[in-house]
Amino acid sequence: MALPSMSVRRSSVDVTAWGGLIYAVGGYDGYMRQCLNTVEIYEPTANRWRAGPTLMSRRSGASVTFVADKLVAVGGHDGPVVRDTAKILVDDVWSELPNTNVCRRNAGAVALGSTLFAIGGDDGTMDLSSIEKLDLSVLGEDVSQTWAQLEVRMNRPRSYAGIALLPKLI
Repeated sequence: MALPSMSVRRSSVDVTAWGGLIYAVGGYDGYMRQCLNTVEIYEPTANRWRAGPTLMSRRSGASVTFVADKLVAVGGHDGPVVRDTAKILVDDVWSELPNTNVCRRNAGAVALGSTLFAIGGDDGTMDLSSIEKLDLSVLGEDVSQTWAQLEVRMNRPRSYAGIALLPKLI
């Protein structure tokens, strides 16, 4: 079976899957030479891509994952500006999450229960070994909620790394 093309070509895009769908978030269009704010969703049963909710800003190299049934995008960049922002998609509307402690693009993102982890990446000048987490179980209840920097770090700084979740292990 041949897969259909997306509406726009993209590199530096992160993808994740949930509920039998594949989500491609942001990225970079080398033809137009710009970062993208679009989301495309692949529906395997219909063998088609469809438009998803547009991001609040352009971002390439964002890290995406699902926490429960909510799509989350962390970091990324728009040209030379590396972001420390995080967004969550609730009812097809993107909302702000607390900013990460470190600007990071091309990082890994994964959820363990209701906790979101941002792992590695780069800050625009160097690769990172740092890991931070955000507890989303109190989302909207705790206005002082912030990302916590973990004391543990990766052995080596890494960007563009894949992250996998095994039973209770990242």
